Amino acid sequence: MVTNLPPGKLESLRAIGIGGSGIFVSWGESNFSDDDECEFGGNGGSAMSDYPIEWSTRSDFDGAHMERVNSFNENFTIGGKHVFTGIEK
Repeated sequence: MVTNLPPGKLESLRAIGIGGSGIFVSWGESNFSDDDECEFGGNGGSAMSDYPIEWSTRSDFDGAHMERVNSFNENFTIGGKHVFTGIEK
């Protein structure tokens, strides 16, 4: 993985339901190149440090939740059950 480059679009974004109570989200490395145009929000020329992952159980996205995931990670689990207790997160 290349580090200290501004972000590009995420590649291979996938969301898979797990156990009826969670979603496993994964993505590939961004495809940044010096030829990319700055899109809405831009990157400000800063290195990527994390991804904000947002989700909601409502169709209007009201009351959304957000977690920041280190940019070296390429996956995140939303909800699901605790591995040892089986209790929903």
